[in-house]
Amino acid sequence: MRARHGAFAGASGPWMAALLLVAAQTIAVGAQAAWERVPLSPPPNGGEPIGRWSGGAYLAIEEHSSAAPMLLVYNQSGELFQRVTVEIPGAGQILILNDWFARRADGYLAVVGAASGVGFLDIISPSAKSQTVVRLFPYGAEAVTFGPDGTIWTAGIENHDDPGTRQDYLILRRFDITGKQVGGAVPRSEFPVRSAPTAASVLVSSKDRVGWFSPFGQRYMEFTAGGKELAAYALSVPLVDIRGFALCDDNRAWLGISGSAEESQGLKEPHTVLASLDRAQGTWTKGEPQAYVHIHGCSGTTLIGGSYLDELKLLATR
Repeated sequence: MRARHGAFAGASGPWMAALLLVAAQTIAVGAQAAWERVPLSPPPNGGEPIGRWSGGAYLAIEEHSSAAPMLLVYNQSGELFQRVTVEIPGAGQILILNDWFARRADGYLAVVGAASGVGFLDIISPSAKSQTVVRLFPYGAEAVTFGPDGTIWTAGIENHDDPGTRQDYLILRRFDITGKQVGGAVPRSEFPVRSAPTAASVLVSSKDRVGWFSPFGQRYMEFTAGGKELAAYALSVPLVDIRGFALCDDNRAWLGISGSAEESQGLKEPHTVLASLDRAQGTWTKGEPQAYVHIHGCSGTTLIGGSYLDELKLLATR
């Protein structure tokens, strides 16, 4: 399983110390977004991978590379209401990075990762009293989300993937809540043999579709809940410049991009530009640069992200 790095891996320096919510439909291209802050209580420990918003909650992880990683689940008011230890029998070391965990609206959790080097899918019941562990080898998932029909979507590679030969297996794989594989999409052969299309990728979902953002594959693809491809859009942004990705229930897709020095307009580094997908043109439209924010996801049509501050916060606009 390939390690994640850059903006999608563990933060260097201060931890991602704030969540931000902004009504996505109020963001006009070329206009500054306003953010309302709501504290997380208590905040996650520092030095861990950036969290994500999923299934009506904010998920953060502690001890992400250990024998017992722990998911922290916060409600929209910023209150911690669940701690869940990921349990993989016989595993001496478990690795779980950002976007390797997701929540369903009814409280089910899905976690992918590597346990002693072997890929797994862990399905956790709402009460966390039951965990179903699915051994994925030779497949190793590097992103996960719940689709609008409640199935679990993963994006991953197979361990025998040879960078010198053309492979032919399904990158995206769907599982039901019992862990049974029920479908898949996107043959590996669609990408150059030496590419790493799932590294740093993100799976997202809205009320009627699933999206797969692949920075190394330089594309964003959308699918029906049943796995039929709806559309694919080109995208070329260096990994180090990516500040998260989200798909809202109005199907507006949002990308956070590190703003250039020329775009900063006097803002102190670092700063972010929000880009939205123009489906008609198949292009991404940038807004004005603003203070640093990393996009974590959407709650309905509300965009959620975070920034480096002295303490962890949740921010929202009306």
